[in-house]
Amino acid sequence: MFISFNKYQFYGKFFVLVLISFAAGFFIYYHPPFPKSFDWQLIFPFVICIILAVALILIVMQLLFFPHGVLIDSTNQSLTIHYFLKSANTVNASDIMYYTTTKIITRSSRYEGILVRTISGQKFLFTDFNLADYKPIRAFLVNSKITFSGHEKFKNIPYFINFFKHR
Repeated sequence: MFISFNKYQFYGKFFVLVLISFAAGFFIYYHPPFPKSFDWQLIFPFVICIILAVALILIVMQLLFFPHGVLIDSTNQSLTIHYFLKSANTVNASDIMYYTTTKIITRSSRYEGILVRTISGQKFLFTDFNLADYKPIRAFLVNSKITFSGHEKFKNIPYFINFFKHR
């Protein structure tokens, strides 16, 4: 069974990415000349640019490092995790140490899901935020008798650090 990505989140992120890129390009091209004396009015556009840059980086990291699709193979007891630009990663049920429930809270929505931790220390996020439906993955984990370890608060930055640590 293949679970694809959440189309609304994926295309919405691309739209915002293009919008932020145009806004940043417009500001860089049309910025006022730097005066010889310090002007407080120039601080506001630079703060806005810093906020846009952080948002841009976060969106790009979510697009690149959150799973983009999952193939559940019940016969081989494995999950093949697909990413946007990275090659697929296959995880056997025997390599999974435990899983926890988690929530991603955005300004407009609350997405439920699971975090899977492997014996090697890798973490994989499966939520409605990045996938069309994570519940078949949870059913696969329950059927494979993988240990459930409660609820874990999700944080973007530690997840991305863990991603780079194990690549």
